[in-house]
Amino acid sequence: MIDTVNRLQRLQWGKFEKRGVALYVWREDLNHPDISGNKWYKVAHHLNKAVEAGCSHVVSMGGPWSNHLHALAAACHEANVAVTGMVRGDALRFLSPTLEDALAWGMDLKFVDFETYRELRNVGAEHPQIQAMGRHHYFIPEGGSDAAISQAFKPLVTAIEQHIDADYWVCPTGTGGTFAGLVHHAAPKTCILGVQAVAEGEATVQRISPWLQQAGADANWQLWQQFHRGGFGKVDTQLRYFIDAVQQHFALPLDPIYNGKTLLALSQALDQGFFQSGEQVVMIHTGGLQGCRGMARVSQNERDDPDARTWLRHWDF
Repeated sequence: MIDTVNRLQRLQWGKFEKRGVALYVWREDLNHPDISGNKWYKVAHHLNKAVEAGCSHVVSMGGPWSNHLHALAAACHEANVAVTGMVRGDALRFLSPTLEDALAWGMDLKFVDFETYRELRNVGAEHPQIQAMGRHHYFIPEGGSDAAISQAFKPLVTAIEQHIDADYWVCPTGTGGTFAGLVHHAAPKTCILGVQAVAEGEATVQRISPWLQQAGADANWQLWQQFHRGGFGKVDTQLRYFIDAVQQHFALPLDPIYNGKTLLALSQALDQGFFQSGEQVVMIHTGGLQGCRGMARVSQNERDDPDARTWLRHWDF
């Protein structure tokens, strides 16, 4: 059952209940129909900065299924702000549903090759293609994360703390801005767990280390690197079946890139004895469900597969 005021959903998951661990999901996927999850906080932060800077044009970057570009296009449409999306890869003959939405909302799409995209990621607003757009543009880095983005997540932390006193908060990480924001504002008694969706090892910590330092020496966090299931965007059969089973048992929709991997990681961590009886765990659902349109549905043949039945017994819903 979901409390529509605070969006806290208790998952009465058999394997967690038997071990005395209370598992909740904070449903940020419900915060806006188009600008959902953590993107709400990031996009609002940057659009406010753009207005303060007197910029009439916003520019950012992402892949063809980017939650960030999707949310940014929707927000700029609502705010009547001109926006350009620098899209990784060649122009597609058929646009992804993500880019179709962005185009319908008025985003100007510019496709760049992978080398140019890496350059944009490294130099940002100083890249010649961005500079050529004129001085009244405001550049938002990939995923909306930068050194100041941690401040955007104070309202989220305040809301969660008003409704539950948990031992662990868990969130998926991509660029790391949301994770850093939670670490920065949460009380030190709460351990923030980040589940990397990208197979980049220590690079995540190195990138966000200056942001984490803002939280001070008492910050309580761990970043799990081992649950990306092959890398960013990699979706295997077991993960798809898990997402389908969670939807059926808990009426909880998950995307395959971030939140599906994170909840499955919690199941594996429980098996490994990480959580103890009496502890409360909150997974923060960071939205991104629009990306599910790129994931194949689980077929009846897959549901009848012996491996799938074994997984289901192990998950013990």
